[in-house]
Amino acid sequence: HEEKSADGGVIIILTDVTDSRNSVKLRREFFSNASHELKTPITSIKGFAEMLSSDIELEPSQKQEFIRRIAMETERMNGLINDIIMISRMESGDIAENLTEVDFASVIKECVDEVQPLCASEDVRISSRLDPCLIRSDRKDLYSLASNLISNAVKYNKKGGRVEITLQNKGDRAVLRVFNEGEGIPEEKQARIFERFYRLDQGRSKAVGGTGLGLAIVKHVV
Repeated sequence: HEEKSADGGVIIILTDVTDSRNSVKLRREFFSNASHELKTPITSIKGFAEMLSSDIELEPSQKQEFIRRIAMETERMNGLINDIIMISRMESGDIAENLTEVDFASVIKECVDEVQPLCASEDVRISSRLDPCLIRSDRKDLYSLASNLISNAVKYNKKGGRVEITLQNKGDRAVLRVFNEGEGIPEEKQARIFERFYRLDQGRSKAVGGTGLGLAIVKHVV
């Protein structure tokens, strides 16, 4: 705003720093949440390792269980770190340059094959109807998108439930739908499901190995 007078003028410059401050706040919250999520498996691994290296007499079955838990927590931590690296890359605008024409249908088939052991353990059946669909993208990003949606559909399904996947070409758009028979998401919570580290059911998410970053990654890939 410029205010003029006979003796001169005054120039006032207003700078909107809202986006900058929000960005700093989001980064602070992100690292705080990430640290908290990593602390849990590290604490668990440390505890089991100390038990194994102590003088306490342990049954062979107990030792095997502790080793299994260490391996499980290590895998959980590895998955969380990979998700953190991926979403940090995307949020910083570090878009992959390895863009090629990718058949999204073949990527989805690969994800379906990968999730079959989980389907067997959860007694879930998957069916799919996939049109050939070429998208110029990074194949790894498309795999992350499909894998997160499909694995979620299996994990948060009901026992003996089904998952239906469809991929269609509609004009210049690819339409992917992943349906399951789970309980669904209450309408008042649907707006939050793409937030980083947000979990609808904390206990269930951790039990099935969720990091709370899957749908945030899906949103960024899209």
